[in-house]
Amino acid sequence: MTIQQNIETLFLKIFSEKVLEKFEKYILYLASFGFVLHLLIILLNNYNLIELSIVGTDLFSNPISALYTPFSFILVYEAFLLVYYIPRSFTTAVGKQYQIMSLIVIRKIFKDIPLVDLNANWFENPNNLQLIYDLLGILILFFLIYLFNKSRSQIAPSQITKNLRRFVNSKRAISLVLLPVLALTSAYTLISW
Repeated sequence: MTIQQNIETLFLKIFSEKVLEKFEKYILYLASFGFVLHLLIILLNNYNLIELSIVGTDLFSNPISALYTPFSFILVYEAFLLVYYIPRSFTTAVGKQYQIMSLIVIRKIFKDIPLVDLNANWFENPNNLQLIYDLLGILILFFLIYLFNKSRSQIAPSQITKNLRRFVNSKRAISLVLLPVLALTSAYTLISW
């Protein structure tokens, strides 16, 4: 077997639909478990059974902050999908990047909501302004994603040539290299958090 065939075989094995479905299922379980665990920590913290705090946030005291946790796991899944879609068309990968950016902003919104001061002047309080900026940012991102997907549907698929197949296999090799990098980065972030 040639290197190109080895790359293609390994990629199709690691990034199969079956693996994708299993990973999605596990991420959903982790996101649900993380959400419940985060709510439990908030409950224990609010009743002074444990004492946790991060300066400048209500991450362990406000139940709305618990939504931050499942979005973090979903963000890991979206990053995995980005690695998965690298060998596909450039427009698919760019579309996935837009989705990841929107998830990051949505996750940040759930982190910012508990910091909002409803009694203060909205345009004088920096936490309130940050929430307004994030909400405007997500609206702009959603509109850009809509425009991008609308224009993407008008692109005709390319003919598969020998050079194109080699190019796709090189992108598959990049995906295979990025997968352990993503796993290590995700594990490091979870442990350090």
